[in-house]
Order: sequence, then C-alpha cells, then structure tokens
Amino acid sequence: MLNRRSAPFFYTAMLIFGLAIGLPLGWGFLHFEHSPEPPVHLEQTHAKTQANCCAVPKEPSSWFVRAADDPIAVFSGALVIITLLLAIYTYGLFATTADIATDAKDSSERQLRAYLVIDAARVHSGEFYGTRQPLAAGRIPQVLLKVRNTGQTPATHVRHSLKIQFLPRPLDESSLRAPKTPKQGFTLGAGRRWNFRGNGAALRSAQISELEGETSALFVYGEVRYRDVFKEERWTRFRMFVTGTEAIADMHLSPHETGNETDYDHA
Repeated sequence: MLNRRSAPFFYTAMLIFGLAIGLPLGWGFLHFEHSPEPPVHLEQTHAKTQANCCAVPKEPSSWFVRAADDPIAVFSGALVIITLLLAIYTYGLFATTADIATDAKDSSERQLRAYLVIDAARVHSGEFYGTRQPLAAGRIPQVLLKVRNTGQTPATHVRHSLKIQFLPRPLDESSLRAPKTPKQGFTLGAGRRWNFRGNGAALRSAQISELEGETSALFVYGEVRYRDVFKEERWTRFRMFVTGTEAIADMHLSPHETGNETDYDHA
C-alpha cells in the first residue's frame, strides 16, 4: 500500500505513463484514414499519372490542418488521455484514503494499548529489623523491580525473566546469559503496578572492592512479555546496574546505556 512519501512519486510516474500512452494513441487517431478511397479505373489511373508528372508537389498538411479536417480524431485522442488521467486520479484517491484509514487505526491502537515499563528498581542484601541493608560481603543481593501498566487497557499473559550477574566494566555483552521466560502469566490492569524480585549469588569481599572501585558492576537484566487487547505480543527489555560506593549505599539501580528497549522501538 502506498504511503504519503511514495505516493507523489507513484502518481508522477503514472502521469508520465498515461501521457506516453495517450499521446501516441491520439496521434494515431489523427493520422488514421477513416474512409477508403473509391476504386480507380485504368483510364483514370493513366490520366492521373500524366497530370502528376507536370504537377507541383503539395506541401504535407500540418497537424493543425489535419486536426481541423478531422475534429473527431482530436476528440478521441483527448478522451483517451483524460480517461487515463482519471483512472490514475481514482487509484490515487483510493490509495490515499486507505493510507489515512490505516494511520487512524494504528493511532487508535497506540493510544489504547497497554504499555508495561520499569517504574523503579532497587538492589539490597536483605532486611534487618525491617530496614533494607546495602550490598555487603557474604550477603545475597536481592533485586526489587516495579512494573507499571501506563496504558489505557489491561495487559494479559504477563510474564517476566530476570538475571543478576557480577561482571567487569566496560560490559562485554557476550558474557550475558539469556534468562528463561516462564510460559504462565497473569493480567495487569491499566494503571496498576506489579513488583517482582530476584536473588543473585552471595558477593565476596573482592567483588565488593571492585564494585566500590567501579571496575566491575552488578548487572540486572531481563524481559517482560505480555499481550495487549488487540492480541499483539509485546515486550519490554531492561538492563540495569549498580557500581560505586554511593550507588551501593543508595541501593539504586541505574539504567545501562544499552539493552533497554521495547517492541515499540522496533515498530
């Protein structure tokens, strides 16, 4: 289907095509002899031959002269061109109308569909008397992610995957291991928020030193998959990390420069 960018080029090409077909047809109509010559007898042929020997050759009639002599041919040629142009215009009108209808449908779906985003992300090493503790040696890092449906309709068959890895910086993406996404899911209503958690391996003293020195980081990555009300499969991928003394104390996960994307980014 034509879009607004390709339509002008298509219509121009079709116009040139119409003129290329219509003009030769019109020219052929103008040069077509409509009435056959009457039969000529042998005596008339001999007399015409003698007369032509002494006659001054006539100048060929111009296009305007032939057009004046045969206005029906002119009308027929013009009718061919007008018909072709009308057909091109009709097709262009149909294509433009279909393009507008498609855009309106896509716009409506974008406004109504569900959008699941990571609303907040925290990392700590458990709670002590109701207070969350920062990462420390010998403790298991625990991740809390909050997902919100910012769309206007529910998201169904919601499921997630999560992986926690301690890796050196800068990140080598070949070191990441794809987490598995469960098959079972649930429904998350419009405007609702859902929390999910994950645990990593206990950190060693050397790893804590590397985190404080920002030579390594604790990476948290995964994916949230769901379906919108239009039965389309959607996804949100996230990649976050924590490194540095302040970030460890704040227990806050920062988004990485790569790996955060949605299906809408690839539409």
